[in-house]
Amino acid sequence: MFDTLKGFGFALLLAAGIAATPAQAQNRTAFCHTDEHAAELEHNNPALAQLRANLDAQVAQILQQRAVERNSPMRYVVPVVVHIVHQFGSENIEKQAVLNSLRVLNEDFARRNADTTQARAAFNAIASDLNIEFRLATIDPSGNPTDGITRVQSPYTEGQANIPRDSVKYSRAWPTNRYFNIWVVRSIYSDPSQQGTILGYAQFPYPQGGQTWRTWGIVMIAPEVNNSTGTGRSRTLTHEAGHCFNLLHTFQSGCTGGDQVADTPPAARDTYTCNRSQNTCSNDSPNQPDMIENYMSYDACQNMFTRGQAARAGAVMTAVADIRTLTSAANLAATGVDSAGLANAQLGKPVADFGAATDQVCQGANVQILDGSWNGTVDNTWRFRYICPGTRNYIYEGVGNAGRNPTVIYDTAGVFPITLIVSNGAGSDTITRTIFRVNPSQGRVVGPIRQSFESGRLDDNADIFQNWRSEPATAAGYQITNAAATEGSQSIRIFNVSGTGGVIAGRDRYLYSPVLNLSGLSAPKIYFKRALSRRTLTATADRLTVEISGNCGLSWTTRGTRSMTTTPALFSVASTNTSRNWAPTSSQWAQDSVVIGLAQRGNIQIRFNMQAGNASPLYLDDIQVGDRLATATAISQLVGGCTECLNLEVAPMPATGSAMIEAGSSRSMATLTVLDLSGRVLAQRNLAPGVQAQSLGSLAPSLANGTYIIRLDAPEGRMTKRLVVQQ
Repeated sequence: MFDTLKGFGFALLLAAGIAATPAQAQNRTAFCHTDEHAAELEHNNPALAQLRANLDAQVAQILQQRAVERNSPMRYVVPVVVHIVHQFGSENIEKQAVLNSLRVLNEDFARRNADTTQARAAFNAIASDLNIEFRLATIDPSGNPTDGITRVQSPYTEGQANIPRDSVKYSRAWPTNRYFNIWVVRSIYSDPSQQGTILGYAQFPYPQGGQTWRTWGIVMIAPEVNNSTGTGRSRTLTHEAGHCFNLLHTFQSGCTGGDQVADTPPAARDTYTCNRSQNTCSNDSPNQPDMIENYMSYDACQNMFTRGQAARAGAVMTAVADIRTLTSAANLAATGVDSAGLANAQLGKPVADFGAATDQVCQGANVQILDGSWNGTVDNTWRFRYICPGTRNYIYEGVGNAGRNPTVIYDTAGVFPITLIVSNGAGSDTITRTIFRVNPSQGRVVGPIRQSFESGRLDDNADIFQNWRSEPATAAGYQITNAAATEGSQSIRIFNVSGTGGVIAGRDRYLYSPVLNLSGLSAPKIYFKRALSRRTLTATADRLTVEISGNCGLSWTTRGTRSMTTTPALFSVASTNTSRNWAPTSSQWAQDSVVIGLAQRGNIQIRFNMQAGNASPLYLDDIQVGDRLATATAISQLVGGCTECLNLEVAPMPATGSAMIEAGSSRSMATLTVLDLSGRVLAQRNLAPGVQAQSLGSLAPSLANGTYIIRLDAPEGRMTKRLVVQQ
């Protein structure tokens, strides 16, 4: 799409795979990536180029056999599934936006679009219906009811350098010989040299393409699909769908080659401004102007396909076995898109899902839970019930959109699993997930501090003085190692070569500190020792940043960045070493430091963020926080309880016998006791490690109305709360 043309109401696609002149490249602000994608696939698997050539030869043969066009061409119905890949941002578009975009797609393919009158007379005579209709599936691959839209939380919603572009397709895909898959994402990675934003890309059909056929479909960025009002007419989806059925750009091979369709005049290059007098090729006979109206061009006035393009797409529907299966009567019935299936479509039960915009929250702060449930339209038949230990109300429930995204307040620091039960008329689904770490509002670890990783564990639920953790849990994280050390016998390391222990190039991988109270320091800095070796002499994408948060992880500020090209550089060894398991000698460590700053020193959290490229492992050791180097107290020498490890909540308050008590220590056995105001024990229960849920009635079944004390005792400390009973 060419952003400056959005005022025309169209989303235009710019050059993909065609060499652009420098002047053209400077004008390109957004584009389609289909041709580049095909080039990447065929570079990695040269046999695919021959498969495409074979398909083109087969299409030409079919078209020759159909030299006399049939009066009643076959119509094809294509079952569709749309996968919305998101991280709870604006890319998590509403269902109505998908419906509106598919309506525009079908109108364009059937030539029912309102702007057909804008085609010039010479081309209007050959404008054609493509005889293909797209319908959202009503039955999923397992035979269950669906609305044809899925939602999946995945970091692949945002394209990044060094991550294969098609990785997003493996977040969720339905069989491509049964469903036409469309993936909606936040962004698609574009090399900075391309000077633009990729709005979408398709995959050409590769007959007998093996694994490649499993990724056939379209990837689109959300703004090109987010047509929630139904008033806009983005043509990105129309253009990309044309590619999926083997239509080429009208300017594909310039004046000498064309797009293998006889009735589209050749064009020398991609253009964007809808110049009706434009005629970039004069070797066609008769000599015609460029068909800027064509959906496979990049101009602002796209509004038509031609008869020749309809014939070429129809030939592909015949030539490719998987497309024949996709559009067969048996598959239309199996996916619920034939007339009987649409007439008898059943309501599907919801699939529960939720998340949040942050994974760190401050004790006592408001934080919103974001619903990601799917498989139907959220209306007043949907009921949401969130069970949230550690929060003031404990249970949050509601009907329809009003119940989807509750705002909760955590009064207690710790890690708490949340359970969502969502239901509609067809059934219910339940999911339990831990999405927040609740950090104390005031740091309990008082600086200066020092950590040399001699305890042997990196555990999120460990004592807060050892609370360094890596994430996401599915990625290759930081780990204790005895392969090298500057203090004691251990350090931590993280691998940086793709395929080593689950490493994904370009992905953020975090190591968090405890929440620190540095109010007693005058000029706090972070000191640390690091070691890393280059695997090639050329700079790579490996990068380490040191970040701080003063609001319990709601936002982060970068205090230092180290890459292969910064000063100081990330590597600590001048030479290169190709080993994935490289370990530094005692002389191959670099002493480093970054300034924390003076703001909010009573509540500071630190994280190290490593992005992998292709370097050796990164080693960290002897991390210190203080005014000066080597004056910090070793964390293992600090004395104190772990109040953060304890949890004691009663809700609602005043309490009845059915009130719920959430209590326990995240790491030890604990004892829960109910006392009267004189200190007499009325009820007591021993608790296994972890947070336990129980009703007040089961703990103390015969409490009269009044005021009591409820107390939790564990090796880490003691918590008490006032308990008001009002039956």
